[in-house]
Amino acid sequence: MLMRCDDSCRDYMYDFIKRICKEVGPRPSATEKEYEGLRLIEDELKSFSDETFKDDFTCHPGAYPKGNVYIALVLILGAYILYLFYPILTIILMVLGILSIFTELLLMKEAVDWLFPKRRSWNVFGKIKPHNETRKIVIIGGHSDSAYLFPWYSKYRAKIVKLTYSAVIGVIILFLVALFKVIGRGFSLDYTTPYVIVGPFSWAFIDWFYIGAVAGGLWFYYVFLGYFSKEVVDGANDNLSGVAVALAVGRYLAQNRPTYVEAWVGAFGCEECGQRGSKAFVKLHGRELQNSYTLIPESIGAGDLIMIVEAEDFCFTDHSKPLVKKVEKAARALIEETTSKGEQFTPTIVARQPYADTDAMRFSEKGFDAMAFLGLNKDDHFPEVWHEKADTYTCINKQIIGDVAEIILQFIENLDQELAEAEPK
Repeated sequence: MLMRCDDSCRDYMYDFIKRICKEVGPRPSATEKEYEGLRLIEDELKSFSDETFKDDFTCHPGAYPKGNVYIALVLILGAYILYLFYPILTIILMVLGILSIFTELLLMKEAVDWLFPKRRSWNVFGKIKPHNETRKIVIIGGHSDSAYLFPWYSKYRAKIVKLTYSAVIGVIILFLVALFKVIGRGFSLDYTTPYVIVGPFSWAFIDWFYIGAVAGGLWFYYVFLGYFSKEVVDGANDNLSGVAVALAVGRYLAQNRPTYVEAWVGAFGCEECGQRGSKAFVKLHGRELQNSYTLIPESIGAGDLIMIVEAEDFCFTDHSKPLVKKVEKAARALIEETTSKGEQFTPTIVARQPYADTDAMRFSEKGFDAMAFLGLNKDDHFPEVWHEKADTYTCINKQIIGDVAEIILQFIENLDQELAEAEPK
């Protein structure tokens, strides 16, 4: 088996990532810095693609994730204050606050986006045509923007999921206390009989639990306010690594064209504000996607383990099982080949990811065949460098980034052979 992504290919990816980090730096969603990065990606695509295309779209980058969370924090603060006067309003504000987080962060429904300024960005892709007619389109893309620093991540890593859920439980205490108080008043239960009444303010036995609810609320605010900072990281691993893989795959295919597989390679804009670019891409190219596979390399420049992601539990998304099996087959063939030669290939697993929202989910949620790759730490199965200051080009591991490119190229070779064998005799 010929190694397609050799040392020069791996150097190309590393040098491209380094160039963006040094020449452009951090790239917040829908800002001039992201535009600079997209222009450099577009220039690179034009150097080898048969044609390029750019899709403009608009979104509200301030809404996700910080704006949405801050709205929820204000609503929940109001719930704590109003409990002492009108507990029914506490229930209403708590429901609105939790729904704001749930619908925006987990369901990606853009519930509060309209409250924030609208900005524009774009997706940029190049097409590499096959020798013969196109029988299948394979889309490979990373994202151009980079993330805000998450202070909690480097400290808690895999424990961050439990940390988040514990914070939510902290505020649910207040919701339950308010619910029992409202119900108790309706049934005139003794535990809601006031000891003290001053105007609309009252205090009864049930209200002693409010002290515990306040403690839970303080924990909630501590966790969620600690999630975010104003600092934007370079985004070498997340996700210039994915863009670099897409470019390397495209360059190789331009020189070694498949017979029936057409490749679209490039970058989505505005992933860090809720996969807005890939959402626009799916909406615009729905007809072509009916005959496509989408492979999303996400944060695959660091780590010592490749995960073929079959589901993203955080956003309730399962990816295409047939596609995952095809990609796994390609990876297993490469591992067996390199092992037989006494060489090393990055260990690869197929698994669900509990804490990821990749651009692949925008394809899968609409029923199109898609999957994602993640580069992970072998011990906790979480990204090695993610939303951290260390996410600069110096963290990039040429071994893993090259091996992901190898898997994709092997997948395309296998697919091209399948399409050739399916040709009518």
